[in-house]
Amino acid sequence: MLIPHDMNGQTVGVLGLGGSGVAAVAALQAAGAHVVAFDDGKHQQDLPAIQMTDWRDWPWQDMAAMVISPGIPHLHPEPHPAAAHANSLQIDVISEVELALRAKPQAQLVVVTGTNGKSTTTALIGHCLATAGRAHAIGGNLGDPACSLDDPGKDGVLVLELSSYQLEATSSLAPDISILLNISPDHLDRHGGMNRYIAAKALVLDRLGTDCLAIIGDGDEHVKTLAAATRKRGIKTMIASPDDAPDAQRQSASLAGLHNAENAAAAAFALAALGIDIAMINRGVKSYTSLPHRLQTVAHCGKIQFVNDSKATNGVAAAKALSSL
Repeated sequence: MLIPHDMNGQTVGVLGLGGSGVAAVAALQAAGAHVVAFDDGKHQQDLPAIQMTDWRDWPWQDMAAMVISPGIPHLHPEPHPAAAHANSLQIDVISEVELALRAKPQAQLVVVTGTNGKSTTTALIGHCLATAGRAHAIGGNLGDPACSLDDPGKDGVLVLELSSYQLEATSSLAPDISILLNISPDHLDRHGGMNRYIAAKALVLDRLGTDCLAIIGDGDEHVKTLAAATRKRGIKTMIASPDDAPDAQRQSASLAGLHNAENAAAAAFALAALGIDIAMINRGVKSYTSLPHRLQTVAHCGKIQFVNDSKATNGVAAAKALSSL
């Protein structure tokens, strides 16, 4: 568990008790913080181990921060009343990922985002690190919440997939390697328009220092513009195109299509920067299997193949999946 020890003795509210909220409560309690928690859709009997208190009854005058679930709006289209109240009192509204980073993990930090492809890229990096025998942990928006991960240590790698919701509430973010795959219209109601959505994604680049690495996709004008701006700041910037994919990607059914070639290229650039050689990267790519609901072959009936790609939740993702087949 990543425990934010600096929050010992502080009073912190946790709004939303899904996976990330429950992990936040556990990390805060381990740090010795006083935790008050609430979820609009859950009752005390649903989570007997967590003392739930209506947010209206929280000790707001004593609160240092409020941790908000990524599914709960804190700005657009309309903030949750608890978030609005926190904002009015100038109480920090933060993500569960922010708590994990306040634990100051020693591992190198790789952050992956993008409208599409971020889970595949994150999982592929984790799989290749495992193949190479490198200490690592992966989570965030994929799999385990960040707080529930163990620090892989100074020789290890922490790989976090982060959504735009998480990024805009994670002020301590300081990656060693940032991957921004692509940006297409999505979640615009939550961000108040396309410009704010782009700005949220761009945070993975804004937080890089001059000795860090940016890996950016080659698929749309939004990321190309951000790549130019990142280079201008003196950040080493690599453009991942399908032609840069490891050789093993071309024989991988789990990584079929040009979009997955770009994902594999981004993963390979990050792995090489982490000291993994190309032979080991190809070995990992060759043995990688699709995540559930992503180009996942589920059945055959005669000449008909049935593929589950239900994680394609926008038109661009669905079109790329179709074109790969």
